[in-house]
Amino acid sequence: MTTRTRALLFSVGASMIGAGGTAVFMKDVEAGPTALITIGAVLVVLSAMGRQLSSMNLKEGSFDLADVKDQVNGADSPEQVVEAIVSAPAPVQNQLLQQDTAITDMSEAAYERVIADLLTGYFGDAVQRDVPIGSTRADIVVTLDGKRAVVETRLGNPGRPMPPELLRRLLRQDYLTDDSVHAVIIVSASEPGLYALGRERDRAVHAGKNFAFTSWAGREHNQSLKQAIEDQLRG
Repeated sequence: MTTRTRALLFSVGASMIGAGGTAVFMKDVEAGPTALITIGAVLVVLSAMGRQLSSMNLKEGSFDLADVKDQVNGADSPEQVVEAIVSAPAPVQNQLLQQDTAITDMSEAAYERVIADLLTGYFGDAVQRDVPIGSTRADIVVTLDGKRAVVETRLGNPGRPMPPELLRRLLRQDYLTDDSVHAVIIVSASEPGLYALGRERDRAVHAGKNFAFTSWAGREHNQSLKQAIEDQLRG
């Protein structure tokens, strides 16, 4: 959800809780105020998480972590692995990715594969994977009109902002010093802070490289991913 949407949900939810609470103490009513408080609480939770909830288990006040883990382990394709992570409630994402390194590794590999397959569908043979550049290897390289863009993927933790130090590591020095690299594009399901993003963009510009950060957390972002590549290599 956008910051504006989250703020609106919080405002409406808090107002409903306040109105319901006032009605409980000021009037002899039951169902109406209870509904206001319940719905308001749900809106406040949604605003705090910043993501739409696909499912949640309120039994004993906890989310059903096991269901999401089973979805990941039982997935038949990389797309299903990524979908299970990005559609889970934020508390489940946080707990799962922090506690289970196998799930983290699996989801990161699946995310890279999904992005590579999407780009191959758009650009065909112009897309290469695991390309050596300097002393490191780029996740994906797209070459259009004689220009090369390095595409680094990181699913990260969709329920939390990307740490600034991680963003800095993804914009590797080898990419900035290699004359064959025209642009560096970071693709992630998490969002970086504006200050960190601006700082890394300045690093790239100072090195004479184009730089972009684009979010991908589902099919609704396919076009913006494609556009990000074209803007940096054909713009």
